Amino acid sequence: MQLTKDQSQEVKITAIESLKSPKVPSDAKLKCLSEASSTNEWREKESIVKLLPELSMDSNEYNPIIIQMLQDDACAVRKAVISKLSTLAARSNSTLKTDIRPALREMFESNDYQLRQASILAIIKLGLFDEDGMNILENATKDYVSNVRYVLAENIPKGPKFQPIINILKSDKDEDVRSLFN
Repeated sequence: MQLTKDQSQEVKITAIESLKSPKVPSDAKLKCLSEASSTNEWREKESIVKLLPELSMDSNEYNPIIIQMLQDDACAVRKAVISKLSTLAARSNSTLKTDIRPALREMFESNDYQLRQASILAIIKLGLFDEDGMNILENATKDYVSNVRYVLAENIPKGPKFQPIINILKSDKDEDVRSLFN
């Protein structure tokens, strides 16, 4: 597993992908992924994210890596995690929906609008429509960055529970946000 520390990005990605092998012990997989996830290279992180559903079927030990990747600086990494959240949360005995909540709140309260967008998308993807999740979605309708409101408008589920949010977005000051409901 020393190859995950190699200088070559291609070698590192290949080494990360080799962790799928059932011959690699779980603790070694976790250690390698934890070390590899500290890289600054988004392609390596994206390869980790793509691998997680295959590795973490019965383990919540990977949740910190999932949460770390959701907060990554690279949009491609955040998108990759968001696309895998449903699968990861559906694992047997998964605690991801519980473990991720504090991070989602922190991300939404961030000054970084892209983290606020990721928080909204994760809430919707995971169906976290309890009081806290709905509070974040409602507050997103007032976000000063129109791109945050646009992401909400583009992804908000349709239905009576979401109608108050939809009604606010229908009259948003940004025409692109409003246009999603016409």
